[in-house]
Amino acid sequence: MTRARLGIVLESGTRIGAGKVALLESLQASSSISATARVMGMTCKRAWLLLDSLNQAFIERLSPWHRWAARR
Repeated sequence: MTRARLGIVLESGTRIGAGKVALLESLQASSSISATARVMGMTCKRAWLLLDSLNQAFIERLSPWHRWAARR
């Protein structure tokens, strides 16, 4: 069976694939980075770093968690 993978590479070099899309969808559903990390089988730090890389790649933030992180 042939499988295809689709991804987007931005000018900045940031790659967006199925994993980061799933991360954003899970965050939208749960509104919790820790819950998303658990569901996706990763650490909270890994989930946060992926989210931060997405936020850094765009002029407008993709999630409101940047405000929370700025206070930490």
